[in-house]
Amino acid sequence: MNIVQENIDKLNAKLKITLDPQDYKEKYDSALKTYRKQMNIPGFRPGAVPMGVVKKKVGRYLLAEEINKVLSDSIYNYINENEIDVLGTPLPLAEGEKGDWENPNSFEFEYELGLAPDFEVNVNTKDKIKYHIIKVDDKLIDGEVERMQKMYGSLADVEKSTEGDVLKGTFKELDEDGSIKDGGIENESSVGLNYIEGEKLKKQLTGISIGEKVTINPFEVTENHNEIGRILGITPEEVHDLSSDFEFEVKEIKHIESAEVNQEFFDKIYGEGNVKSIEEMQEKIKTQLESSYVQESDRMFMRDASDYFLGKYKLELPDEFLKRWIQKSSNSCV
Repeated sequence: MNIVQENIDKLNAKLKITLDPQDYKEKYDSALKTYRKQMNIPGFRPGAVPMGVVKKKVGRYLLAEEINKVLSDSIYNYINENEIDVLGTPLPLAEGEKGDWENPNSFEFEYELGLAPDFEVNVNTKDKIKYHIIKVDDKLIDGEVERMQKMYGSLADVEKSTEGDVLKGTFKELDEDGSIKDGGIENESSVGLNYIEGEKLKKQLTGISIGEKVTINPFEVTENHNEIGRILGITPEEVHDLSSDFEFEVKEIKHIESAEVNQEFFDKIYGEGNVKSIEEMQEKIKTQLESSYVQESDRMFMRDASDYFLGKYKLELPDEFLKRWIQKSSNSCV
């Protein structure tokens, strides 16, 4: 194996990698033998399929898999051993690939690298960055107590919805004229009033009774395609092409009865006997929130400090490389 680094400029470089058969052949042959043992083809005993047949069916796939492993390990080791500061990950160049996959011998590959710029940060008394302190007041503490009361509360069936209730019912897809669509989407599901993003729809569903029907645009419930998919019983991909309104018939209304603040409530949250009064609970909440907000303040400070010094030093970056890397990373996540 041979790896050569070619610096294009101070922010961009190429790695040219040459693989010889000895770099991958042993692992490739081992992968073929393993696959052969598992192969089951009519006319051949299990594990006795001719190697020529194995190579014809899966040879190229296994070869590519093993070579990719070798390349990945080699590039990682080269970057670490040579202490190269890179941004993102190396990107393969299609035009730099040379070799015969049908009759494997030597292969050549090229990768582009985005290099981190060299810089030195000098901090002095003129550099001022504000550290935000979030005060934990009684309103925040009381809000947390109320949240826990709902969390540890119970569900009760009611006839008419109020703020925060959960509505269960049937969603039926409508035609353009407002009638039920033949063969359209139909699903039994639930909607929590607290989680509806559209204020108009939230008001429309607050005060509604069992048996009532309303016309709903699913995107007024939420913009989250995964959640819309759950509500309608379809995939997030199908949500992309959705343009219909839906009839929603209320079948059940669940009201959350907040837990009573008593010893049983304290024991459920903090363990038996660890908290014995609302004052002790409030003090624990205050301590927890202060600790949490310190972490938030630290993160905000680090973000502001990064923005400040990036603006101060105006660092040059391998912009075109980073655009390609972000695009490739985004595509691989779809």
